Amino acid sequence: MEMKIESINKNNLTITEAGAYLAVSDMTIRRWIKLGKIKSKKSINKRIFIPMTEIMRIFDIKIDETEIQQAK
Repeated sequence: MEMKIESINKNNLTITEAGAYLAVSDMTIRRWIKLGKIKSKKSINKRIFIPMTEIMRIFDIKIDETEIQQAK
């Protein structure tokens, strides 16, 4: 799937882009933001962006969980 990048720059992703990277829905990303599981930034026009560092942090956690389940 080709993803259209709408972000201000490559260091920040929209909620949709972040969801695509992590293979979860927009609603899951919004829930994680609300629960404090993932950090976000708001632009001047109140658009929400996810720092790429947060995607990498969450991605690393997902890889670790997968490796644990595969080892069982």
